[in-house]
Amino acid sequence: MRRVISFDWGKWDKGRKLEKKDPSGLGLLTLLKLMTARVRADRFYEGALHSAMENGVMLGILKAIRLRVAESRGP
Repeated sequence: MRRVISFDWGKWDKGRKLEKKDPSGLGLLTLLKLMTARVRADRFYEGALHSAMENGVMLGILKAIRLRVAESRGP
């Protein structure tokens, strides 16, 4: 499974809004986009990834991804 999604993350305005909300209800593709956008942003804005780790954004995204993957595998 690809974990980094190729898309125009810089123009993905929806992602900026979604990042501020609880990610647990989001789909796997959206979660992977959120993670990709934050990792890519760090290349241009040093500290973006560190900030997302410190404030819990990345942890929330990673937990939600783990949940979606587990759901897709079934019981």
